[in-house]
Amino acid sequence: LIRNCHRNRTGPVLETDDIEAFIQYTRSVRRQSPFRLFEVDFYDGRWFLLSEQLNENSELLVQMKEITKQKLSLKTLEHSVESLSEIALTDDLTHVANRRGFIQAMGSELDRCRRNASSASLVLLDLDVFKPINDQYGHQVGDLALIYVAELVQSHLRPYDVLGRIGG
Repeated sequence: LIRNCHRNRTGPVLETDDIEAFIQYTRSVRRQSPFRLFEVDFYDGRWFLLSEQLNENSELLVQMKEITKQKLSLKTLEHSVESLSEIALTDDLTHVANRRGFIQAMGSELDRCRRNASSASLVLLDLDVFKPINDQYGHQVGDLALIYVAELVQSHLRPYDVLGRIGG
């Protein structure tokens, strides 16, 4: 049955090119502990939680419960957490790291430099003349200027460089 499912890409997803080695492994772990719990995903998108329980007569009870809804909910939750984390660490106007994101990224970068005994550079641009720009041309023009500067600097950075907006 397992060989047929693997050949036809139906039933459980078996991440192996060597089905015989997989079957051998399965036989080696089955009945080796009194209880085993594991998840299995199927080619059709369903997920199952399997438990194997061995009794004193070496009889094996296998139970299978579909957990597809829980897995989909977990994926949705993980995606939401990723999105919220990105929002929490990104400046809404310029789409670069905000103060929190910049400090977090710099902490990681400084840790890397310490581990590798390498140096780092910090460049600080203080764009300090926005009150006259905002007063004369309006806040939208000031915002466009900030966006322009962020895009200009970003275009000259390496992929691993960190850019952030730490001011207001």
